[in-house]
Amino acid sequence: MSEIPTERFYRQGMGEERFNSFVITYQQSDIWCAVSRETETEGIKSFALAELKKLRHILDNYIKKRDDFLSSHQPIKYDSAAPAIIKKMLSASQQAGTGPMASVAGAFSEYIGNKISEKFHPRELILENGGDNYIKIEKTLISSIYAGNSPLSEKIGLKIEPKFSPLGVCTSAGTFGSSKSYGQADAVVIASKNTLLADAYATALANKVETKEDVKKIAELAKNAEQILACIIIKDVKMAVNGKLEVEIL
Repeated sequence: MSEIPTERFYRQGMGEERFNSFVITYQQSDIWCAVSRETETEGIKSFALAELKKLRHILDNYIKKRDDFLSSHQPIKYDSAAPAIIKKMLSASQQAGTGPMASVAGAFSEYIGNKISEKFHPRELILENGGDNYIKIEKTLISSIYAGNSPLSEKIGLKIEPKFSPLGVCTSAGTFGSSKSYGQADAVVIASKNTLLADAYATALANKVETKEDVKKIAELAKNAEQILACIIIKDVKMAVNGKLEVEIL
């Protein structure tokens, strides 16, 4: 679950030369969508909004039947009879050791991104949902990392190469944002081929960071998860990085 400022000022100027973009909103969801510049957005926008509403309906109906899905901060029992998106959230929860809702933003980004790709086939596509991104690209992309009041905020970029696409890049933090975190990280960024897992692991690792001295040892934990492509942890002036993706100074 993302930990990003509610005003979403970081969207300003994002990929204006490379992408056409629009925003879809429904209930608590606010998703920035970008497609390759030559792609028309009007049909995609109405389609994406319809898919978002379907997802919210599925989620709300399931929560009515099982309130621990919404409230638990720990994994809950897997439900083989649940809708597909719910089962994916339960699975990500169990792998990362978080509550199911820790992957909700990543789940929505990936699901809607896949649906757009299947129907409209844009060359490139990004869905950003409160700092949790589904990314499909043909050219290298540098993703700037927002880290609150850390001096490193927006000075570090994650280099995403097309060979890893599509993938999820998700951020969690404890020093800003409206979502619950038990830690004090300025930013924990996780990249994975599975956007739900990236979201859940970002939350799980951010929960463990209390001081800048924790950064290195918590980043080491990411090595135990084979599906993590990259892990970046920032606290104050300290940063730790590991994984297959490169980091650049901006």
